[in-house]
Amino acid sequence: MSIENRIVNGGFETGALGPWLGTGATVTDERSHLDFYSARLTGGASMSQIYQFVPVSEGESFEFRTSFSRTAGPIGVIAVIGLNYYDDSLNFLGTGLFSFVPHSITSLEGSDWVEIYQTAAPVPAGGTQALVVIQTFPIEGTADLFVDDVELVGILECSVVGPTGPTGATGPTGPTGATGPIGVTGPTGATGGTGPTGETGVTGLTGVTGATGSTGSAGATGVTGATGATGLTGITGPTGPTGSTGATGATGATGPTGPTGATGQKGVTGPTGPVIPSLVNRIYVANEGSHNVSVIDGDTNMVVATIEVAVGDQPFGIAVNPSTNGIYVGKFNFNNVSLISGNTDLVTTTIMVGSIIRDAAVNPWLNRVYIAVGSSNHVSVIDALSQTLIATVTVETSPWGLSVNANTGRVYVTIAGINNVSILDGHTNTLVATVAVGIFPQYVAVHPTVNLIYITNFSSSNVSIIDGVSNAVIATVTLGGGPIGVALNPLIDRVYVANLSNVSVIDSNSNTVIATVTVGGNPWGVAANPATGRVYVSNASLGNVSVIDGYTNTVVATITVGLVPRGVAVNP
Repeated sequence: MSIENRIVNGGFETGALGPWLGTGATVTDERSHLDFYSARLTGGASMSQIYQFVPVSEGESFEFRTSFSRTAGPIGVIAVIGLNYYDDSLNFLGTGLFSFVPHSITSLEGSDWVEIYQTAAPVPAGGTQALVVIQTFPIEGTADLFVDDVELVGILECSVVGPTGPTGATGPTGPTGATGPIGVTGPTGATGGTGPTGETGVTGLTGVTGATGSTGSAGATGVTGATGATGLTGITGPTGPTGSTGATGATGATGPTGPTGATGQKGVTGPTGPVIPSLVNRIYVANEGSHNVSVIDGDTNMVVATIEVAVGDQPFGIAVNPSTNGIYVGKFNFNNVSLISGNTDLVTTTIMVGSIIRDAAVNPWLNRVYIAVGSSNHVSVIDALSQTLIATVTVETSPWGLSVNANTGRVYVTIAGINNVSILDGHTNTLVATVAVGIFPQYVAVHPTVNLIYITNFSSSNVSIIDGVSNAVIATVTLGGGPIGVALNPLIDRVYVANLSNVSVIDSNSNTVIATVTVGGNPWGVAANPATGRVYVSNASLGNVSVIDGYTNTVVATITVGLVPRGVAVNP
């Protein structure tokens, strides 16, 4: 087994972004998790992001790791981590990871860092590349986000050890070590035998020579003879051997650099990269009485489209898959689910599941859609890529609301007929636990970061809180009469519950009611957009939606929709 990190320059230690791409992002040495550099994504009213394509193979599993910090200020960071899979032609195949940056980032101070570990879904069939995205949402006053030590670690199974590579070149010989100390003088050897007789000494000096007699007179000089002829020149002797080459002289100074050559022709422009998804901010409302779905622009609080479904179908439950921009509408009075494309605002297909559908939920990591079907007391499981029914899980009498914890894959279903919650394993589509709650349980909201599940109990006028690890009720919060819809914003730890005439706001840290917001008549469905902090409440008897600012707990807009609005869903 081997571990391989697919991210290049995840620690930004090159001092530059590449091969990351992005907007509103720079590399800085102002703050670092371990070494010297990090990436800084600008907060505030402009969106910032970094993204990188990495190679993957079908069936591989990954763990995503990174570290976050932020600048000081009263408003934290709102950001998401995404991992999408594609084939060679950049056709989208599925989502491996979609997660909001945990609330702990919003509460950092100074130069603190938080390390994040997430497990991604396996690469689907045909997958050859993945897009890793870290993105902030454009909200005025939010802090800057620091990102460092990004890793996408793949675990590879190895069954054969490869051959040993060639031996590298021998390095240069190191300098000669210092001479060691002189050793102790050994003992004197024994006296050798007598040597041979030496040579005879030199002869003594010759005695003094006697005095020379006087010289006689010189005779006359004879005539000089003629000069003889010059002899022949002898043959030249052979050339002697060449002497050894002398040492090479010192290298001369480098000459001046020549002029730069002409610039070559510009290459062909490469293909445009894929579009990186940004803030969608659309709200979808299922109108039971007018048999249609209202589409609200979250920026303008205006209805921008009305999508018709069949007359008499009574659209009731609704859910959004942010990975595919698909909206699933369950009908109370008919036996199918309509799929709406968020790109065209048109119904593209219907999927047969059963009737009396009160709620729907999506796991974007598994690309699975879960439908609570009351007519036959089961949960239908739809594959969001093929849009086909792949499983049916039987539960107890009258399944009502449901929600998903994408981090664990668990699905929580309220069973109104016997006052409990069924817990399904979304990986195996099996029932794994049942938890007793209050009387006539309605809808469900999940806090994915701390793994807590909130259940509204209509007849006992309270909310049950389940620990997702122990599958036990750990607290009960008493409210006003008839709680129905519920939603949660994990970035600010707030739970919003629709009662008969108002909305209760619960602090999920203390599990206490901290505010009550008056809305329209008979509030029913609730949905929260963590990216904007807005909360949307359908008022069934008035045909409108109340928009609550989750930071101030005040109603900031009221939007007219269809008749008898029920379920509400948000694509952030």
